[in-house]
Amino acid sequence: MTLTPLTAVEIAVGNVLGQEEPVTQLEPGGGLEPLAALESVVRPALERPPCVVSFSGGRDSSALLGAATLLARREGLELPLPVTLRFPGADSADESVWQELVIRELGLIEWEKIDLEDADLLGSRSVELLCRHGVPWPANSFLVDTVAQAASSKNSAAGGGGSLLTGLGGDELFGTWRWRSLADVLARRRRPEPRDIARAGYGALPSRARLPRERRRVKSWLGEHLRGEALEVGLRLTAERAAGEPVWWSNRLRWRARNRSLLLQAQTLQTLAADAGMQAAAPFLDQRFIDALAQAGGRFGFGDRTDTMLAAFGDVAPEALLRRRAKATGEDLFWVGNSRSFAEDWDGSGVDHELVDPEVLRREWLSEHPNGATASLLQSAWLHADRAAEDLVSQQ
Repeated sequence: MTLTPLTAVEIAVGNVLGQEEPVTQLEPGGGLEPLAALESVVRPALERPPCVVSFSGGRDSSALLGAATLLARREGLELPLPVTLRFPGADSADESVWQELVIRELGLIEWEKIDLEDADLLGSRSVELLCRHGVPWPANSFLVDTVAQAASSKNSAAGGGGSLLTGLGGDELFGTWRWRSLADVLARRRRPEPRDIARAGYGALPSRARLPRERRRVKSWLGEHLRGEALEVGLRLTAERAAGEPVWWSNRLRWRARNRSLLLQAQTLQTLAADAGMQAAAPFLDQRFIDALAQAGGRFGFGDRTDTMLAAFGDVAPEALLRRRAKATGEDLFWVGNSRSFAEDWDGSGVDHELVDPEVLRREWLSEHPNGATASLLQSAWLHADRAAEDLVSQQ
């Protein structure tokens, strides 16, 4: 199994572009509560032990670990094994307090913690993955690969057949919903205000009528290094997707799950798990769970992310964690060491100059906080340089 290659435009833009058609047909046997639907997705992984859960201490992975743990205890299955990456010296990525809270509340004894000293985008773990599969999506896929490879030893000891669960999709499904303020009024969760009239009017417009405004809005999201087709196509497809976001929460949920970027991340997960001899699942992206959550929330949803998480997972994760607002960013992890050194010595090769301005890109890579959307370009340029060096050696 190999990774789906990114196009040159997608590498330049730093995102997988486009949107798959949403699934509107409900799965047979619908009507489950969200937690029951999640358990039906998690059960096959628990029945294929060891069941490793990639556990960061964030709300999504904590809810997933909690659901898997309680289900395993109730049905007499082997408990899941949380595997956590920790980043010594990176305060922005420290989730240890929340991690320990969840493990303590769940009463789990086994917990594997991996100190990852080298989380650079061109660090040893990332480079190994680049050489094995080419430029992955997302650029930090080596983190999932590290968890999968660490879990493979447990898998081998158990005779093979293990499984890997991740909270992929949680941010997209439970996160920011641009129409929530309007839904809060319609659901009587807050009192209306004058600008709600404008919000309602804009929401009633067809997507093509929203396009001009969305083009202006999303232009600021795209990097200044882009030019030519990358700028044109990136702007058009990003704006079309933003303009097409459904107003009603249940429809938006199904639409979110069909984002090509998210679907490609799920494929990367499957590939990396297969490399480690395991099967992987992203339960939040399973159609059964999405349909159950959409039916439970209806048109207006539950409110903000906290309200949604409490409604879906209030019985399986600590309330204090579900109500937390801050989230570790890890923004200082990826652009250190080899990434900086490569950018300083880079000769501009390995990127399409019709799509990217190399001098602007170099300045971005060497800035204090580089744009994360340029990470795939960095890895692509490094891979080109590495292969060029190999060709040179072979010719000598």
